[in-house]
Amino acid sequence: MPSAPEFIESIIHGDCVEVMRTMPAASVDLAVTDPPYLVNYRPRDGRRCLNDDDAQWLRPAFTEIYRLLKADAFCVSFYGWPWIDRFMSAWKEAGFRPVSHLVWVKSHWSREGFTRSHHEVGF
Repeated sequence: MPSAPEFIESIIHGDCVEVMRTMPAASVDLAVTDPPYLVNYRPRDGRRCLNDDDAQWLRPAFTEIYRLLKADAFCVSFYGWPWIDRFMSAWKEAGFRPVSHLVWVKSHWSREGFTRSHHEVGF
């Protein structure tokens, strides 16, 4: 794993929890993440999102993100609305205090059920 200065302006391929554990605490100004939504999503092209049906990574990942953030820094995380209770529980258990709800409006719909999903949600 790279040392702390080597993380700057780098792309690191690996398990996010394992990589974050090697990083120094309170060293990150902003975290933006678009993790698997835990909805077993199947796009039209047939690809799959790894771990979209397994929540074992959720608590350890947000625990590490919280540890890495500097005081008064933000984490923006997109999430799967059907599992907001799982995400909210993990965020709060890690120490986060949700302060807002963000919406990213899309030009296409990615899911159809009772409604069509023309947006992504984040906190």
